[in-house]
Formats: sequence, C-alpha cells, structure tokens
Amino acid sequence: MTDEKISQALLKNRNSLMAFIFALTRDYEVAEDVFQETALAILREQEKGGEISNFMAWSREIARRRVLEYYRKRSKNRCLPLEEGMIDQIALAFEESEAERENDGERLRYLRECLAGLRREAAELIEMKYGKGLSLKQLSEKTGATVSALKVSLWRARQALARCIGRKLEGRQP
Repeated sequence: MTDEKISQALLKNRNSLMAFIFALTRDYEVAEDVFQETALAILREQEKGGEISNFMAWSREIARRRVLEYYRKRSKNRCLPLEEGMIDQIALAFEESEAERENDGERLRYLRECLAGLRREAAELIEMKYGKGLSLKQLSEKTGATVSALKVSLWRARQALARCIGRKLEGRQP
C-alpha cells in the first residue's frame, strides 16, 4: 500500500480502531494516546514494505501491541487493566464483528440487485412499505388495493427477494 492509501485506510477506519483500543484500555485519554502511537507505528511498519491483505486485522494487531507496551511502560506494578487472554478475546470479537459487517455489505448489495430485478409494481410496494415506512392502511389508500391483497403481494415480493439473495449467496460459496 502507498503512504496515501495507508493514510486513507487509517482515516476511514479510525473509529473502529479507536473502539478497539478503548475496549482494551477502558480510558478515553489512554485510548487517544495509544491511537496516536498506533498510527505512527502503522506508518513506520508500512515503510518497511510488504503486502497488507487485511488492513484492519493488521492495524488491530499493531494496536494490541501498543496497548500492552503502553501499560508495561507506564504501570508501576506492570499490571495490565485486562489479562492478556481477555485482550485476545476482545480482538477475536472485533474480527468476527468486522466479518459480519462485510457479510452485511455483501447482502445489502445483493438486496439492491434483487430489488432491481423485481417487477416494477412489487419493487414500488417494497419501497413504499419499507423505504418510506407506510402502513398497510396507507398503502391501501395510495394504491386502491385491499390490505389483504397488499399482504399477499408483499409476502410474494419478500419471498422473491429471499430466493434471489439466497441464490446469490450460494453462488459466492466455493
């Protein structure tokens, strides 16, 4: 990654990285200090070269090391606020959360693609119900259809979307 791409990735992921550091330190001021040290370490590490395949995993590991270093240097009795095993568990939870967000993004992309493939009337119903938040009664007044007919139409549209998304998800699996 170039310096510019590293800087952009750092800015883009600042809140996530800060949340991780705060979860480990449980002190906002310490988290800010550690974040600054982490950012500098990330820039120094990047200068060494090498390919970074997962920026967040890489930067979280650097942050984890900086948290440990921070407390080892500054603690009178060299005691960490959390046991190292707990730190590893927090790191694992953040990794799993990141993977879930990536899956959610992929599912959202599939939803958009599948919505575009619905019949125009079904897509409009979905948009009015879920996009605009109209009630079934409001939909009935707007479209002239009965509430029962709208329930059936929405159910069919949701089923079509579920099948479409399911096919797309199956297609991405090896």
